[in-house]
Amino acid sequence: MINRSILWAATLLLAVFAAGAVFGGVASRAWGIGYPAPEERRRDHTGATRRPNYAERLEIELNLTMEQRAEVDSILQRQQSEMQVLWSEMRPQFDALRDGVRDQIMEILYEDQQARYRELIARSDRRGDRERGTTNHR
Repeated sequence: MINRSILWAATLLLAVFAAGAVFGGVASRAWGIGYPAPEERRRDHTGATRRPNYAERLEIELNLTMEQRAEVDSILQRQQSEMQVLWSEMRPQFDALRDGVRDQIMEILYEDQQARYRELIARSDRRGDRERGTTNHR
């Protein structure tokens, strides 16, 4: 039988992932500019490639009409403040869980691997900060 704390952690991770997906879509749309041309949807303002946000993925995968896309954007915008509140409450728990996983992985690595792992973590954190439009709070 699954340990209760493992089930709780898995549920929390799933909730954080879902909240992050929705919040990412909302934030991307709220701070984005208009509807970029389809061929430019995967490029940011600097020309660097980026993953499409949630609303863009829905538009592409479901072949949404302009009216449907506008309604999706409206739905996401209405929920933005609730998502921000939820994320601000969950963020410390998520960070603690992620840091614990990183610490456990670090313990099993050799010294040279630890240095490379620290670099991987730093790159991952910088990428996450860029995607969220934040600075590193850790």
